[in-house]
Amino acid sequence: MRKPKEKMIDEMALRGLSDATQTAYLYAVRRLTQYHNRSPDLLSKDEIKLFFIFLTREKKLSASSVRQMINGVFFYYYKVLKWPHFTLDIPLPKVGKTQPEILNPIEVANIIGHTQNLKQKTALMTAYSTGVRVGELVSLRVSDIDSDRMVIRVEQGKGKKDRYTILTPTLLIHLREYYRQYRPKPFLFSGQPADSGLSTSTIGKYFKRSCERAKITKKVSFHSLRHAFATHQILSGMAATELQLILGHSDLRTTMRYVHLAKIPTGKDDRSRDLLCLLDQIEGRDNDIALNR
Repeated sequence: MRKPKEKMIDEMALRGLSDATQTAYLYAVRRLTQYHNRSPDLLSKDEIKLFFIFLTREKKLSASSVRQMINGVFFYYYKVLKWPHFTLDIPLPKVGKTQPEILNPIEVANIIGHTQNLKQKTALMTAYSTGVRVGELVSLRVSDIDSDRMVIRVEQGKGKKDRYTILTPTLLIHLREYYRQYRPKPFLFSGQPADSGLSTSTIGKYFKRSCERAKITKKVSFHSLRHAFATHQILSGMAATELQLILGHSDLRTTMRYVHLAKIPTGKDDRSRDLLCLLDQIEGRDNDIALNR
């Protein structure tokens, strides 16, 4: 007889839930089991509620974390155990709407400039220059780089959708230099073993350490490079509809947080979109200042 955990994994896979969501849902059920030290199918609704009271009052989890835990537990009882009339009767905590802190171009240049090697530098440059998410970055393959059309293919990004993002001339130069030194295959940023991609946690550590060395005081994460890409492109004149395509948003209202062209976007012969070129100019200006002191 198959274990509940195996059934849950199958049910989530059938519904096309992302790897991150699957991991979060399994974690929620595991925490519930550990809290009561009993199989969750033996728990009463009151006992389940006590678990969420514990998370909120004692563990002081954020509203978004509690909501995800509730969703995971509900999925287990309703979809896996097939309890058709199961309800939790727990109000979902309201998630406050906060605006992310945006890195300015000088801060991005400092972060990239404080990476430890060419691989780390190229990874952060690619994220900032293309706007891809961290999971999409580590999934990029060398074959996704299309230098003829000056685009990068993002295969099965968030929402299981393929899309293209821009490949700018400056990024292409850095990618070629990186390729000559590392010869990655098949993933653009290979991990261990060499035929696998880097983990998202490893990429995140690159970013965090570079921020520390660059003395960045803003509350940022690797995703901040995507926020910076979107904001800086809007400021450089990119249309919101073009940005929507590049970012892979299904709803324009999501893109309007940053505020797109009705064609497949490319970076060919368009220096205004080449954010890395701007960073090079900033670094060059700083070097000139230093030399003239």
